[in-house]
Amino acid sequence: MATWDSGTYSYIQSTTDDAFDNFNHGDKIIISGASNSTNNGVQTILNKEVSAGNWVRLIITGDLTDESAGATVTIKKYDPFGDELIALADAAVNGNVDIFSADLNNWDTAQITPVDDMGDIGFGGMAANYHYVDHALRVSDANFNNSSRVKWFGFIDRKHPETEYYAWYELKGTLPKPAGITYVLEQATYPTGGGKCAFEFTMADEGTSTWDAETSDDGGTIYSIGMSYIYDGNQESLIQEARPSTENFTVNAGQKVSIQARITTPFSAVQNGERISGMRLYCRKKDTSDRWVLLMDMSLQHGVRASLDSEYNDDGWTENAANNYYSPTIDVITPNLETFDSINGYSPDEFGNDIGGINEGYKTSVVCNRRTFIANVKVLTNDSADPKHFGDRIMYSQPGMFDVFPTRNYIDVVLGDSEEYVKLEEFADRLLAFKHKTLFVINVSNGLDTGWFLENSYKHKGVKHPGASVRTEYGVAWVNNSGCYFYDGNKIIDLTENKISPTGTAPSGYSPSWETFVTDNTIIGYAPKDKQLIVMADCTDSAANYAYIYDFRSRSWVYNTTLFSASTAYTNFAINGDNNLIIAQGAGVMEKYSPDSADNGSIEVITKAMDLGEPYKLKRLYRIAVTYKSTDANATPLEISYIDKDGAFVAFADVASVNFANTSAMWKVAVFKPSPSLVCQSFQLKLNPPATEQVSINDISCEYRVLHKGVR
Repeated sequence: MATWDSGTYSYIQSTTDDAFDNFNHGDKIIISGASNSTNNGVQTILNKEVSAGNWVRLIITGDLTDESAGATVTIKKYDPFGDELIALADAAVNGNVDIFSADLNNWDTAQITPVDDMGDIGFGGMAANYHYVDHALRVSDANFNNSSRVKWFGFIDRKHPETEYYAWYELKGTLPKPAGITYVLEQATYPTGGGKCAFEFTMADEGTSTWDAETSDDGGTIYSIGMSYIYDGNQESLIQEARPSTENFTVNAGQKVSIQARITTPFSAVQNGERISGMRLYCRKKDTSDRWVLLMDMSLQHGVRASLDSEYNDDGWTENAANNYYSPTIDVITPNLETFDSINGYSPDEFGNDIGGINEGYKTSVVCNRRTFIANVKVLTNDSADPKHFGDRIMYSQPGMFDVFPTRNYIDVVLGDSEEYVKLEEFADRLLAFKHKTLFVINVSNGLDTGWFLENSYKHKGVKHPGASVRTEYGVAWVNNSGCYFYDGNKIIDLTENKISPTGTAPSGYSPSWETFVTDNTIIGYAPKDKQLIVMADCTDSAANYAYIYDFRSRSWVYNTTLFSASTAYTNFAINGDNNLIIAQGAGVMEKYSPDSADNGSIEVITKAMDLGEPYKLKRLYRIAVTYKSTDANATPLEISYIDKDGAFVAFADVASVNFANTSAMWKVAVFKPSPSLVCQSFQLKLNPPATEQVSINDISCEYRVLHKGVR
């Protein structure tokens, strides 16, 4: 039991001496169950105080609101990457995404707002597309009728000189360069406004200097300077160049360049500042298009260094005044070989290197080989003031930089085919790019994009719904109006071929043909524990929402009419932290798939059509033997349908007046003899166990003779 108060500091208190023995200074804790919900969340322990026999207190960093004496809360150490989070879009109402935390056992509403406050929800609502990589979720609204932008939702554990960030943040998906930064070169001057930098340059003689000895009218070589932000440790913005007319430095032959950085905090004052881990200062000869050469690499946590190969200065950042900090001075004797191009793999002169401005976005995304691939994009270009829609374009990030999309990083496999990309999947170093009618398999195994190639294209293998494909450990499965298909890294297999009738209206008592079952809103999920594919006929509020289930172990299909609720809309399938297949329906009710059996009076077991290996010949069927166990007696449990000697279909009817007995957990054999013996080309069997008993079937065998004549 713990209570807290707030005055000069906030604390959590218990009257039990050993209540907090497992907590220490610096630990991160998560509070849940507080009557005041604002007290729930993550905190850092600053100190622990003990009044023996009276109380023990945890002094924490955050501000808490008073709880009543004796209030009961739950406190435990927090591992942000051990928590299970579920994102659920409130698509139709406001376009927000709610987040469920398993540790808090609580839904937090509107944690991600792709539509934001820039416009109303358009026709069709918000269509959230997600991908998660390196502890952050990216959300793009696939409904381009909305005014929205890509959002980044991730856990930040980062120290800046004046503060520490340790929480989940929703930020924009962009990587802005230092817009409007003023580079002040005068001594002891600090920039105005958080997130900005100034630099002091001094030159001195150094016999080993290798700076360019070329001289100008001013007696030395003049260099322009520019700076970039570093996000998340490795994602660099484009360079913001300083005013070349006034903010530059001049180096004479035989001189070294000494630089001191000065910053004004907090960096949260600039867009996405919480994600900024550092900055880089570059230079190049004034009035040239030379490459930008690295002058100083700055970390907001560790300090500064002259190159990426050197160590950060041990002194870090020193406080000069409130929100003003300066770095140690570094000496640059020899210009670096490192340039923006060599560090990042592309030029800083690209029109853009991110996607996330207003009305920018994409409709599908996947992470493959440490790159993000996005398709059906809407992006700004250098020839338009508004974002352009490229429905048949795939873009890709730099390796390991999942939010960096240089303008030139795109693939146009086929243009002008009147199709758009619907879904991207990946497996075995292949990118599976689904359009409405066509599937493209692109080999992306090469570390260089110049080594990628189109491996194959498949007509009639596309998908109509982004939820119509799923990755499994065996490969990628998907559904369309022609069947359910599976790609194993080498070939495509039709899982429904010769197992589910492709077309036509099924007779009464039969599972429906694929043509009858499938819709434009058919979706598929995979249950990894059970090795099963679940195909839902219609994820909208269909009056009758049926399912087909495929088992990879038995390679068989089962038709189910009760797995999903009728007249209910569903989300896409997902996998939770326990490796269970889940889905949400209605007003956000979460459901977990379980293949466990339950009492159901409507179960029927129907075999495939059996021709006994002689499809063109008639057979005379004398008897059918079923080995079974049953917990109760069951009258006439076996029915048969067949194609007779004239080629006519005969509907299901009882085979014979034979019953299952209560076997008391013992195996027994029931023999069914058609009277008279039955002549057929092929036949199917149907078992009808009642709801009040449990029946197990071990095997079914038949006695027959082949007649050497065919169907008339």
